[in-house]
Amino acid sequence: GQILAAPFDADAMELTGPAVPVVEGVFVSPYGYPAFSVSPDGSLIYAEGTGIGGGAYLAVGDLEGNQQILPLAPRTLWVFGPSWSPDGESIVFSSENQLYTYDVVGNTTPRQITFEGTNRAPVYSPDGTRVAFSSTRDGTDGVDLFVKDLTDDSPPTSIVTLEADHLMMQWPTDTLIVFENGTTGNADLWMVDLSDPANPEARPYLTSEANLNRIVVSPDGRLAAYRSNESGTPEIYIRSFPNAGERTVVSRGEGSIPYWSPDGRTLYYAVPGRP
Repeated sequence: GQILAAPFDADAMELTGPAVPVVEGVFVSPYGYPAFSVSPDGSLIYAEGTGIGGGAYLAVGDLEGNQQILPLAPRTLWVFGPSWSPDGESIVFSSENQLYTYDVVGNTTPRQITFEGTNRAPVYSPDGTRVAFSSTRDGTDGVDLFVKDLTDDSPPTSIVTLEADHLMMQWPTDTLIVFENGTTGNADLWMVDLSDPANPEARPYLTSEANLNRIVVSPDGRLAAYRSNESGTPEIYIRSFPNAGERTVVSRGEGSIPYWSPDGRTLYYAVPGRP
Protein backbone atom coordinates (compact mmCIF):
# COMPACT_ATOMS: atom_id res chain seq x y z
CA GLY A 1 0.00 0.00 0.00
CA GLN A 2 2.97 2.37 -0.38
CA ILE A 3 3.61 4.66 -3.36
CA LEU A 4 7.26 5.40 -4.15
CA ALA A 5 8.80 8.03 -6.42
CA ALA A 6 12.27 8.28 -7.95
CA PRO A 7 13.97 11.02 -10.03
CA PHE A 8 14.10 10.10 -13.70
CA ASP A 9 16.04 11.48 -16.68
CA ALA A 10 13.62 11.19 -19.60
CA ASP A 11 16.31 11.93 -22.19
CA ALA A 12 18.70 9.28 -20.88
CA MET A 13 15.83 6.95 -19.98
CA GLU A 14 17.32 6.10 -16.59
CA LEU A 15 16.80 6.72 -12.89
CA THR A 16 19.02 9.41 -11.39
CA GLY A 17 18.47 8.71 -7.69
CA PRO A 18 16.95 6.38 -5.10
CA ALA A 19 13.22 5.87 -4.62
CA VAL A 20 11.53 7.54 -1.64
CA PRO A 21 8.08 6.95 -0.08
CA VAL A 22 5.40 9.45 -1.13
CA VAL A 23 2.15 8.09 0.31
CA GLU A 24 1.36 5.27 2.74
CA GLY A 25 -1.86 3.27 3.05
CA VAL A 26 -3.02 3.15 -0.58
CA PHE A 27 -5.74 0.62 -1.43
CA VAL A 28 -4.59 -2.32 -3.57
CA SER A 29 -7.18 -4.64 -5.13
CA PRO A 30 -7.15 -8.40 -4.38
CA TYR A 31 -5.61 -8.83 -7.84
CA GLY A 32 -2.66 -6.56 -7.10
CA TYR A 33 -3.80 -3.35 -8.84
CA PRO A 34 -3.06 -0.16 -6.84
CA ALA A 35 -5.78 2.49 -6.83
CA PHE A 36 -3.91 5.65 -7.79
CA SER A 37 -3.22 7.87 -10.79
CA VAL A 38 -1.04 10.90 -11.63
CA SER A 39 -2.35 13.74 -13.79
CA PRO A 40 -0.25 15.50 -16.49
CA ASP A 41 0.39 18.43 -14.12
CA GLY A 42 1.71 16.09 -11.42
CA SER A 43 -1.33 15.86 -9.15
CA LEU A 44 -1.72 12.52 -7.37
CA ILE A 45 -5.10 10.93 -6.66
CA TYR A 46 -5.49 7.68 -4.73
CA ALA A 47 -7.88 5.60 -2.68
CA GLU A 48 -7.05 5.06 0.97
CA GLY A 49 -6.88 1.49 2.24
CA THR A 50 -4.85 -1.06 4.12
CA GLY A 51 -2.81 -2.11 1.12
CA ILE A 52 -2.63 -5.57 -0.38
CA GLY A 53 -2.29 -7.18 3.04
CA GLY A 54 -6.02 -6.70 3.61
CA GLY A 55 -6.79 -9.19 0.89
CA ALA A 56 -10.22 -10.57 0.04
CA TYR A 57 -12.49 -13.13 1.66
CA LEU A 58 -13.62 -16.33 -0.04
CA ALA A 59 -17.37 -16.77 -0.02
CA VAL A 60 -19.98 -19.24 -1.28
CA GLY A 61 -23.11 -17.80 -2.90
CA ASP A 62 -26.27 -19.15 -4.49
CA LEU A 63 -28.69 -17.96 -7.17
CA GLU A 64 -30.97 -16.43 -4.53
CA GLY A 65 -28.21 -14.07 -3.46
CA ASN A 66 -27.37 -15.80 -0.18
CA GLN A 67 -23.72 -15.63 0.78
CA GLN A 68 -21.56 -17.48 3.29
CA ILE A 69 -18.09 -16.18 4.10
CA LEU A 70 -15.67 -19.08 4.44
CA PRO A 71 -13.73 -19.21 7.74
CA LEU A 72 -10.39 -18.31 6.15
CA ALA A 73 -8.17 -15.30 6.69
CA PRO A 74 -8.45 -12.68 3.90
CA ARG A 75 -5.87 -13.15 1.17
CA THR A 76 -4.76 -11.89 -2.21
CA LEU A 77 -6.51 -13.95 -4.89
CA TRP A 78 -5.83 -14.36 -8.59
CA VAL A 79 -8.72 -13.32 -10.83
CA PHE A 80 -9.16 -16.81 -12.41
CA GLY A 81 -10.58 -19.14 -9.78
CA PRO A 82 -11.35 -20.54 -7.30
CA SER A 83 -12.47 -23.79 -8.91
CA TRP A 84 -14.80 -26.37 -7.33
CA SER A 85 -13.97 -30.05 -7.05
CA PRO A 86 -16.36 -32.41 -8.90
CA ASP A 87 -17.99 -33.51 -5.61
CA GLY A 88 -18.63 -29.90 -4.60
CA GLU A 89 -16.79 -30.26 -1.30
CA SER A 90 -13.43 -28.60 -1.98
CA ILE A 91 -11.97 -25.68 -3.90
CA VAL A 92 -8.57 -24.93 -5.40
CA PHE A 93 -7.38 -21.32 -5.63
CA SER A 94 -4.34 -19.16 -6.32
CA SER A 95 -3.06 -16.84 -3.59
CA GLU A 96 0.25 -14.95 -3.59
CA ASN A 97 1.18 -16.86 -6.80
CA GLN A 98 0.87 -20.32 -5.20
CA LEU A 99 -1.98 -22.85 -5.30
CA TYR A 100 -3.99 -24.19 -2.38
CA THR A 101 -6.82 -26.68 -1.92
CA TYR A 102 -9.41 -26.18 0.81
CA ASP A 103 -12.05 -28.57 2.15
CA VAL A 104 -15.14 -26.33 2.36
CA VAL A 105 -17.24 -29.01 4.07
CA GLY A 106 -14.65 -30.15 6.60
CA ASN A 107 -13.16 -26.66 7.13
CA THR A 108 -9.62 -28.00 7.25
CA THR A 109 -6.40 -26.00 6.96
CA PRO A 110 -5.69 -25.12 3.29
CA ARG A 111 -3.14 -27.41 1.67
CA GLN A 112 -0.42 -25.73 -0.39
CA ILE A 113 0.24 -27.73 -3.56
CA THR A 114 2.79 -25.51 -5.40
CA PHE A 115 5.95 -23.96 -3.99
CA GLU A 116 7.67 -22.20 -6.89
CA GLY A 117 6.91 -19.91 -9.80
CA THR A 118 3.77 -17.92 -10.51
CA ASN A 119 0.73 -20.21 -10.64
CA ARG A 120 -2.82 -19.36 -11.65
CA ALA A 121 -6.15 -20.61 -13.09
CA PRO A 122 -6.28 -24.04 -11.36
CA VAL A 123 -9.01 -26.56 -12.26
CA TYR A 124 -9.80 -30.03 -10.94
CA SER A 125 -9.72 -33.19 -13.05
CA PRO A 126 -13.10 -34.96 -13.49
CA ASP A 127 -12.24 -37.47 -10.74
CA GLY A 128 -10.90 -34.79 -8.38
CA THR A 129 -7.48 -36.43 -7.95
CA ARG A 130 -5.46 -33.93 -9.99
CA VAL A 131 -5.28 -30.19 -10.65
CA ALA A 132 -4.26 -28.59 -13.95
CA PHE A 133 -3.04 -25.00 -13.95
CA SER A 134 -1.03 -22.32 -15.74
CA SER A 135 2.44 -21.50 -14.45
CA THR A 136 5.51 -19.40 -15.12
CA ARG A 137 8.65 -20.82 -13.49
CA ASP A 138 12.28 -21.68 -14.13
CA GLY A 139 12.48 -23.60 -17.38
CA THR A 140 9.32 -22.18 -18.94
CA ASP A 141 9.19 -19.72 -21.83
CA GLY A 142 6.13 -17.75 -20.75
CA VAL A 143 3.05 -19.34 -19.21
CA ASP A 144 2.79 -23.13 -19.68
CA LEU A 145 0.38 -25.85 -18.51
CA PHE A 146 1.12 -28.16 -15.59
CA VAL A 147 -0.67 -30.94 -13.70
CA LYS A 148 -0.34 -31.73 -9.98
CA ASP A 149 -1.33 -35.15 -8.59
CA LEU A 150 -3.20 -34.58 -5.30
CA THR A 151 -2.77 -38.17 -4.09
CA ASP A 152 0.92 -37.70 -3.26
CA ASP A 153 3.59 -35.06 -2.70
CA SER A 154 5.21 -35.36 -6.12
CA PRO A 155 5.98 -32.05 -7.91
CA PRO A 156 3.78 -30.83 -10.77
CA THR A 157 4.59 -32.05 -14.26
CA SER A 158 4.60 -30.01 -17.47
CA ILE A 159 2.04 -31.14 -20.06
CA VAL A 160 2.01 -28.42 -22.74
CA THR A 161 4.70 -26.02 -23.97
CA LEU A 162 3.68 -23.95 -27.00
CA GLU A 163 4.37 -20.49 -28.34
CA ALA A 164 2.59 -17.65 -26.50
CA ASP A 165 0.92 -18.08 -23.11
CA HIS A 166 -1.63 -20.72 -22.07
CA LEU A 167 -4.42 -19.99 -19.61
CA MET A 168 -6.18 -23.02 -18.16
CA MET A 169 -9.97 -22.93 -18.41
CA GLN A 170 -11.49 -26.35 -17.72
CA TRP A 171 -10.90 -30.11 -17.48
CA PRO A 172 -14.27 -31.27 -18.80
CA THR A 173 -13.56 -34.94 -19.63
CA ASP A 174 -11.08 -37.65 -18.68
CA THR A 175 -9.19 -37.15 -21.92
CA LEU A 176 -9.53 -33.43 -22.73
CA ILE A 177 -8.39 -30.14 -21.22
CA VAL A 178 -9.45 -26.79 -22.72
CA PHE A 179 -7.39 -23.61 -22.50
CA GLU A 180 -6.66 -20.25 -24.09
CA ASN A 181 -3.51 -19.92 -26.17
CA GLY A 182 -2.18 -16.53 -27.23
CA THR A 183 -1.25 -13.09 -26.07
CA THR A 184 -3.53 -10.71 -24.19
CA GLY A 185 -6.23 -9.46 -26.53
CA ASN A 186 -5.62 -12.09 -29.20
CA ALA A 187 -6.15 -15.64 -27.93
CA ASP A 188 -7.46 -18.82 -29.56
CA LEU A 189 -9.18 -21.82 -27.95
CA TRP A 190 -7.19 -25.05 -27.70
CA MET A 191 -7.52 -28.57 -26.31
CA VAL A 192 -5.09 -31.08 -24.83
CA ASP A 193 -5.76 -34.73 -25.66
CA LEU A 194 -4.81 -36.86 -22.62
CA SER A 195 -5.93 -40.23 -24.00
CA ASP A 196 -2.22 -41.17 -23.96
CA PRO A 197 -1.04 -39.62 -20.64
CA ALA A 198 2.61 -40.13 -21.55
CA ASN A 199 2.22 -38.11 -24.75
CA PRO A 200 -0.25 -35.22 -24.32
CA GLU A 201 -1.24 -33.72 -27.66
CA ALA A 202 -2.37 -30.10 -28.02
CA ARG A 203 -4.55 -29.03 -30.94
CA PRO A 204 -6.78 -26.05 -31.77
CA TYR A 205 -10.50 -26.17 -31.03
CA LEU A 206 -11.28 -22.77 -32.56
CA THR A 207 -9.03 -20.09 -34.04
CA SER A 208 -9.92 -16.60 -35.23
CA GLU A 209 -8.54 -13.14 -35.78
CA ALA A 210 -10.87 -12.13 -32.94
CA ASN A 211 -10.04 -12.59 -29.25
CA LEU A 212 -11.52 -15.91 -28.06
CA ASN A 213 -11.58 -16.71 -24.35
CA ARG A 214 -13.49 -18.05 -21.32
CA ILE A 215 -14.37 -21.41 -22.89
CA VAL A 216 -16.51 -23.78 -20.76
CA VAL A 217 -17.80 -27.17 -21.90
CA SER A 218 -21.29 -28.36 -20.97
CA PRO A 219 -21.63 -31.22 -18.44
CA ASP A 220 -22.56 -33.73 -21.18
CA GLY A 221 -19.48 -32.69 -23.20
CA ARG A 222 -21.49 -31.85 -26.33
CA LEU A 223 -21.41 -28.02 -26.33
CA ALA A 224 -18.85 -25.31 -25.62
CA ALA A 225 -19.66 -21.74 -24.60
CA TYR A 226 -17.07 -19.00 -25.00
CA ARG A 227 -16.61 -15.25 -25.38
CA SER A 228 -15.55 -13.55 -28.63
CA ASN A 229 -15.26 -9.94 -29.77
CA GLU A 230 -15.65 -10.81 -33.47
CA SER A 231 -18.77 -8.62 -33.76
CA GLY A 232 -16.94 -5.64 -32.30
CA THR A 233 -18.52 -6.26 -28.88
CA PRO A 234 -17.66 -9.13 -26.50
CA GLU A 235 -20.50 -11.66 -26.76
CA ILE A 236 -21.16 -15.22 -25.59
CA TYR A 237 -21.41 -17.92 -28.28
CA ILE A 238 -22.14 -21.66 -28.29
CA ARG A 239 -20.74 -24.31 -30.65
CA SER A 240 -20.68 -28.11 -30.68
CA PHE A 241 -17.81 -29.87 -28.91
CA PRO A 242 -15.20 -31.31 -29.41
CA ASN A 243 -15.67 -30.46 -33.09
CA ALA A 244 -16.61 -26.81 -33.49
CA GLY A 245 -19.81 -26.56 -35.57
CA GLU A 246 -21.88 -23.52 -36.46
CA ARG A 247 -21.97 -20.76 -33.86
CA THR A 248 -25.05 -19.59 -31.97
CA VAL A 249 -24.98 -16.20 -30.25
CA VAL A 250 -26.39 -16.26 -26.72
CA SER A 251 -25.90 -12.76 -25.31
CA ARG A 252 -27.26 -9.53 -26.73
CA GLY A 253 -25.25 -6.34 -26.34
CA GLU A 254 -22.22 -7.78 -24.47
CA GLY A 255 -21.58 -10.77 -22.25
CA SER A 256 -18.78 -12.35 -20.27
CA ILE A 257 -17.79 -15.25 -17.96
CA PRO A 258 -20.16 -18.06 -19.07
CA TYR A 259 -20.99 -20.93 -16.69
CA TRP A 260 -23.13 -24.02 -17.24
CA SER A 261 -25.65 -25.22 -14.67
CA PRO A 262 -24.92 -28.73 -13.29
CA ASP A 263 -27.65 -30.27 -15.47
CA GLY A 264 -26.39 -28.46 -18.58
CA ARG A 265 -29.78 -26.98 -19.42
CA THR A 266 -28.94 -23.39 -18.46
CA LEU A 267 -26.02 -21.15 -19.38
CA TYR A 268 -25.29 -18.22 -17.06
CA TYR A 269 -23.13 -15.24 -17.99
CA ALA A 270 -22.28 -11.79 -16.71
CA VAL A 271 -23.37 -8.53 -18.31
CA PRO A 272 -21.03 -5.65 -17.39
CA GLY A 273 -22.67 -2.60 -15.92
CA ARG A 274 -25.94 -4.29 -15.01
CA PRO A 275 -27.07 -5.49 -11.55
